[in-house]
Amino acid sequence: MSNVIDGNLEEPNVIEGTVKEPEDTEKTVKKTDEPNVIKGTKMTIYLKELRNKRNLSQHRLAQLCDMTIPNLQKYEYGKMKSIPFLTLERMCNALNCQPGDLFTLKTDAAMEVVNK
Repeated sequence: MSNVIDGNLEEPNVIEGTVKEPEDTEKTVKKTDEPNVIKGTKMTIYLKELRNKRNLSQHRLAQLCDMTIPNLQKYEYGKMKSIPFLTLERMCNALNCQPGDLFTLKTDAAMEVVNK
């Protein structure tokens, strides 16, 4: 949208032919390749690691699993509390893996070693 000032046409956000970009307000997000512990459990999910190893995007894996990208992200970040068997089966088929490849369970003995 242009503004007219004193009969002259003024382009917004343009200075000497250069587009003035708004200040970057994007938040810095901490990225990690470490697997995610599923909230409220001792289980760790390796979905993101397997997806990356298979060179699949979140978008493509979501398509193969017949789910939305936000739901796939919840699984990857350990935010889901449960997983339907059909979803687990689809993930395993898409990633060519077994359910045990996607999850590990920290035993109490392993947790004691970690906490020492």
